[in-house]
Amino acid sequence: MKYLTRIQTLPAKHPTKICFKNTVRHWQTTNSKTFSSNLEHLVKQYPEYIAENMEEIHPYIKPPWQTLKNTMMRITNIPKEKAKEEHETLVRENNAPNVLHIYTHGSGINNYIGAAAHSLTTSTVVHHHLRKADSTNVYAAELTAIHLGIKMARESPEQYDKCYIHVDNQSSIQAI
Repeated sequence: MKYLTRIQTLPAKHPTKICFKNTVRHWQTTNSKTFSSNLEHLVKQYPEYIAENMEEIHPYIKPPWQTLKNTMMRITNIPKEKAKEEHETLVRENNAPNVLHIYTHGSGINNYIGAAAHSLTTSTVVHHHLRKADSTNVYAAELTAIHLGIKMARESPEQYDKCYIHVDNQSSIQAI
């Protein structure tokens, strides 16, 4: 029953899930008495546990509850003027050639939502148009912008000892 449940929670495009759905469909329409595969045996033995609306569980390379090592997040709850001063001090103190600074932003304009990441260190800009505002939101754009920044850091042609990704949206930082 555990295996049956695990199969039903696989993503829809997973090969085992596709075989399972075909087996369920075959068993329900033919009720065949011929040789049973392992999946057919499960379907035949436990028909009450077959569910169409079971939640899909997508695999992760790392479990979502694991934290990254050597990563620091800092959310300051201070006025904008003070935050600007702290930011300028941070950049001034960490302006070595081996330090990468990336700025991210997600926003909406003219009913379209977009995301961008920019590095002053490498003079690189990447951007991504999400969709119209009726099918996505700025929060998704902020998360996409952070993803673009991480990708930019990973694909940087030079090696850096440190990378700062500057984000201006507290809810997206907390979500990560």
